[in-house]
Amino acid sequence: MDKQHGSWWQRLWARSPAPEGVGERRAAERFACTLVTRCKPVNRADENTWRARFRDISLSGISLVVKRRFEAGTLLHVDISGAVGDAPSDLWARVVHVRAERGGVWLLGCALARHLGEDELRALLATPDKACQITEQVEPVGE
Repeated sequence: MDKQHGSWWQRLWARSPAPEGVGERRAAERFACTLVTRCKPVNRADENTWRARFRDISLSGISLVVKRRFEAGTLLHVDISGAVGDAPSDLWARVVHVRAERGGVWLLGCALARHLGEDELRALLATPDKACQITEQVEPVGE
């Protein structure tokens, strides 16, 4: 990797610091969403795929509940292949913040690599909760 320019992913996800005095940085309205999916860090070929549940979604980001802590800056591939209509079958996201939740789970606030279109967001929100559920029997992700 070129130290001067960094990797392509680092340049894609470069952030500027928040302007002084700015509290809320969300640029888009969030909507509750409870789809169950899987996610995996992009840069770890040997890493397991982890079961996750959406908590909310917007045009520019998602929050996921997962049983594994991912560090801020981690790039995730989120598989939503069970979604219907105009919904995308997968998303690429960068973990922006991480918070421990009750039940031994982690809440990941993520910025999407590509903002969703309004039709894509509507399709994801219209997807029945069970449409994206993992077919194997596994314990539920924490509430």
